[in-house]
Amino acid sequence: MLKPKTGVRFRRETLDLPDGDFVDLDYADVPGRTWADLEAAPIVLLVHGLGGDARGGYSIATYKALATLGVRAVGMNHRGCSGRPNRVARVSHAGTTEDPRFALETLAERHPGVPLAAVGFSLGGHMLVRMATEPTPLPDAVRGVVAVSTPLDLASCATRLEQGMGRIYARWILAHLRVMVRAKMDEGWALTDEDRALGRRTPDFAATLAATSIRAFDEALIAPLHGFADAADYYAQVSAGPRLDAITVPTTLVRADDDPFLHPSELDLPGLANPAVDLVRTPHGGHVGFVEFDRRGPRFWAEAAVARRLSDILRA
Repeated sequence: MLKPKTGVRFRRETLDLPDGDFVDLDYADVPGRTWADLEAAPIVLLVHGLGGDARGGYSIATYKALATLGVRAVGMNHRGCSGRPNRVARVSHAGTTEDPRFALETLAERHPGVPLAAVGFSLGGHMLVRMATEPTPLPDAVRGVVAVSTPLDLASCATRLEQGMGRIYARWILAHLRVMVRAKMDEGWALTDEDRALGRRTPDFAATLAATSIRAFDEALIAPLHGFADAADYYAQVSAGPRLDAITVPTTLVRADDDPFLHPSELDLPGLANPAVDLVRTPHGGHVGFVEFDRRGPRFWAEAAVARRLSDILRA
């Protein structure tokens, strides 16, 4: 919340998705290092976390750090998170891997021969890691993935968000999610026959708006709307942690030991031994915070470190 949101101009593109929905892409132009200035430079797709958008403080810090290293960046807003409701009876969730995959495929098609990478924060990082576990290969241009403050076990993450500092984060996230849900309800949220054939059900909107935990929100809206039996089924089917062995694209996980979202048991996942997976741990950093204080004030260091990692991946 302390991170500045200045120093970047955005050009927005609506990217139509194969299922009839859309995501808005925000192309980040840093003065003196715009997309036009960096023509033919490598490209990073940034995927934000739950309850935010592609123009948040950590995103802007990452765009600026990447531009300094001669890398172009574009942020993908989740469905319904760019200031207008999406078109279909779905929302983005931790398993919506098709959206960043389609964005990367589109970038690869438009910029042949240009190296690509992706960075995700929190839920956005989970989407990318889960995408990297899937058997369908990513475009050859994709050199790697970086995931920051990313839960790998969604059930344990939901539990952590019901405890201690996690509850404060959960209240903030739920407040943003309620705004998105109400906007979508105003537009209408009708399921199609095709939706019902896929096992999707009408959410409990009253319970959704009354939810005081992420688990309750997932139980009332995410699970029925996307064909899961309940929140537990959603977590079991979608969590990336048990699937890390399947990753072949270089994947860097950045996490702080004091992150209130992440359960220490995730560090025992066998898939972390996969040579394609690089775990970077810090003792402190909280959740997408990574701030140090000195006499000049707060210094946020993770975005610059992540940008350097992405630059190394892209130029390897």
